[in-house]
Amino acid sequence: MNPQEFSKLLRSHAAELSHAYASRWPRIMKVEAINHFHQGFRLGGFINQSLQKWDRTRRQDIPFNGAVAYYEPLNSKSNTLMNSIDGKTEPGAVTMFVASPYAQYHNEGATATVTPRMRKFFWAKHYECKNAHGADDYETQFWKNMALIRKPYITIPQRKFIGASAQLMNTIENKILADIKRILNAN
Repeated sequence: MNPQEFSKLLRSHAAELSHAYASRWPRIMKVEAINHFHQGFRLGGFINQSLQKWDRTRRQDIPFNGAVAYYEPLNSKSNTLMNSIDGKTEPGAVTMFVASPYAQYHNEGATATVTPRMRKFFWAKHYECKNAHGADDYETQFWKNMALIRKPYITIPQRKFIGASAQLMNTIENKILADIKRILNAN
């Protein structure tokens, strides 16, 4: 096919290509991005060119009671953080965001000031565990230590789960190229 034939082919499919650019491709990008970031949660890390595993949490390394110790970092029974990932489509683009108010702390890392309200929560967890498992239980001691912590802050390590990803961009590019080929080959 010479350049003149290709130009004629593009003009004949201009309306469909324009519609795909404005509507279909942003939806494809949004769905692929959400699926990609959810896959990162399932694998326990951020997927760029390879999987960058998150550091283990303290609750995974100490003998906590119940199912809470079995969840990977940033995961829970409700998966609130993972399910708060969404996107806003615009013609030719999509903007991804996380609706959870604490998402930035996990994605970038942070230090949190230990407030009286936090200490009250730690004491409540301590008494709950003490009543359920006894005073000598490791989890009971953990919550007591958290309530009595002398540092004025707690460090939240970075566990990146959303951001620019080469693998995601490659997937999106392949999907859009396949759609362009489908449009141009349709008669």
